Amino acid sequence: MIIFVTDENRNIYENFVSNHKNGGFTQSLLWPNAKKQWKWEAFMCTDEDGNVKGAQLVLIRPLPMGYT
Repeated sequence: MIIFVTDENRNIYENFVSNHKNGGFTQSLLWPNAKKQWKWEAFMCTDEDGNVKGAQLVLIRPLPMGYT
């Protein structure tokens, strides 16, 4: 199941990313603070028992000349 990160589950996401062997700062929810002009979305993939199996942070960069 894919779950988008919200205020209610952001600690679960951050815990997974910070403790995973392939996790890093660019997947942390702190990373968008360095890119304040960009938007972001984050999501987690869970198994049928609700255990997080993967997570991803996506930065959304505005296009030139106001295109969205």
